[in-house]
Parts: sequence; structure tokens; C-alpha cells
Amino acid sequence: MNNSLADLSILHKISILLHPGKQLKVSTYFWELPIHDEIMINTDGAARGNPRKGGIRCIFNDSEGKVLGSLVQGLGLVTNYTAECKAIIKGVELAASNGWLIAWVESDSMSAVKAFNSDNIPWTLEAEWATAK
Repeated sequence: MNNSLADLSILHKISILLHPGKQLKVSTYFWELPIHDEIMINTDGAARGNPRKGGIRCIFNDSEGKVLGSLVQGLGLVTNYTAECKAIIKGVELAASNGWLIAWVESDSMSAVKAFNSDNIPWTLEAEWATAK
């Protein structure tokens, strides 16, 4: 069911009680493309509280803007910051396992970016990061 007027009116006529589904939120992203033979990783991590259940997503694009792959993973109980850091680590791990040369990694978390740029990530993730890079 697409929540169209036609769908809803048919269901109403045959007396089916219904609860229309939630509308999906569509997001648009714009980014610069990496140079030839390099990829860009766009990452995001989130938790439903601090700490609560969280997850990550990564999208891998080549120099033509083609999506090479994506990763979505649940993390269990984490903070938002840990989820953001974990997204970067998992993105780098997947790129390395595919032999992709990374141009850059994008994240919407300034705290996570600063932590990786200063080599000051959470100690609980240091071993994973050392293996990934």
C-alpha cells in the first residue's frame, strides 16, 4: 500500500480498518567527487539515546559518482559519539577489504572528525582503528 487516495478509498469501501503507514523522509546529499581511482566514504552513526541502541551507515562513491557499495549495521548499546566513530572505522575497514584507495571520509560529526584528525579516538575503539588503517 502506498497511502494513495485510490488505495485508501478502496480499503474504506470494503470496511477494512487501517492505519496509514508513515511517509518516508527523503534526503538529498551533494558532495564533491574524488579524483580518478579514489573513492569517498560518506558515514553516519546514531543512537536513539545516549547510550541506547544505535547503528551506522556508509556509502562508497567513485570519481564518477557511482555508488560502489554501502554498509548498514546495528551496534547495540552505544552513545551517539561512539556510533559516529564506529561508522568511520567500519567504512575504512570495508574500503580496505575491497582494495579501494580512499580519497576522504565524510562525517556529520565534527567531534568524530576532530578525534580522528588528532589521533585521539576513544580508547575502546583504538584496537579496531589500528586494524582498519
